[in-house]
Order: sequence, then C-alpha cells, then structure tokens
Amino acid sequence: MKSHIEISQSILKKANCIEKNLIILKKENLPQKLSDEISGVFVKYDNIRIKILPHIEKNTVHPFKNPNLFLIVFLYKEISKIFNEVNNLVTNGSAHVNISPEVFPEMRQLRENLMILAFIGDSAIELGVISSIWPQEISHKIPEKGTLDNDKKYLTAGKCQSKLWDFLVLDDEKIVTSSQKSTRIKSSQFEAIFGIIYLEGGQDAIEMAITVLKCNFGKNCDKML
Repeated sequence: MKSHIEISQSILKKANCIEKNLIILKKENLPQKLSDEISGVFVKYDNIRIKILPHIEKNTVHPFKNPNLFLIVFLYKEISKIFNEVNNLVTNGSAHVNISPEVFPEMRQLRENLMILAFIGDSAIELGVISSIWPQEISHKIPEKGTLDNDKKYLTAGKCQSKLWDFLVLDDEKIVTSSQKSTRIKSSQFEAIFGIIYLEGGQDAIEMAITVLKCNFGKNCDKML
C-alpha cells in the first residue's frame, strides 16, 4: 500500500513546477497586461502565505510544509488563464518563452488538480471524522447512529463545509477572488486543504486537524453548524 508521502510526490512536483514557470514568465518580454497579471498572482500568493496560511495553521494545528500547493487551491483560475494566454502568443508567433511546450497543457489542468486534492481530502475527512465524533466520555459504548449521522454532516456536507471554509480562510477580496464564492467551490477548497494536510501528515494529522478545527470553530461562533 502506498503511503501518503508517496502519493504526494507527483502533485507536489506539479505545484513546484507552477511556481518555477511563473518565475520564468515574469522575466520574459511579454505584453504589459500579461506581465501585470503575473505580478498580480505573485502578490496574491505572498498574501496567502503571510495572511491566510498562518490562520489555517492556527485552526488546524498543522504546519504546512509545501505552500506551493496552495497555488492550486486558491489561484488555479488566474494561473490557468495566464498560461493559456501565453500559449496563444507562442502559437501565433507573437512571443517566445523559455518554457517547454508540454507545460501549457499541464497548466490547463489546474482545476482538475484542485478536484484531485479535494477528492483526497474528502476521503481523509470521511475516515478522520469517526474518531472526532465518537464521544470520549462514553468511549466504551456505541453511540446512536442518528447522533453519528448528524455530527458527520458537520464536516462532510457541502453547506457546512462552506461555513467552515469561511471560518478557516480569511476572506479578503484582494486575496480570494470571486471565483471562490460559491458553496460548491468553497466546499471543494475546504476539502482540498484537508487533502494537503493528509499528503503532508497522513491520517493522524487529519484527525488532529478535525478535532482542533471543531473546537476552535465552536469557541468563535454563537451556534454550531
């Protein structure tokens, strides 16, 4: 059976490739509008690392080791657009860049990569939620199924995940664009964050993050979900 470390290698390689190629494009002689878009991505990415990641780390007690993965989670749309525009310029001969042609199709798959992270996170949450909802004070007894179902929805239902995303992420318009406002996208990004936690720390990190997030959310909200 593959470990979470083995599984993480390919998607981490992709995330690092995104940053590397953005740095290359930033140095190229591209149209000003496109150069500004690339610079804008770096500004947002800096804000994510400085403002958003510490907040997520605080509320999950997970120290993220690979922030480039958050390029996929938060900036997939902007980055895909940039590489699509550059590819069009290269194809019609308007620009030459020091990037392999094989890179451009890969950069168009960033939304798919987000959904893969979300799938991993969703699966990890489904497993990790069991230990977090099993009542510690009656651990020698089997809880009622209805109680478990209700508590499970707290972390797995899309609408609830959207609310947890609002708590987990500092929703700054300058950082998080309008593409991330729908319940569906918020839910996917919430799961993707837990996908990263799983890839970096395995199932133990997932269980700890769930427990801490529930505790922190409860302390900061008048009503639980």
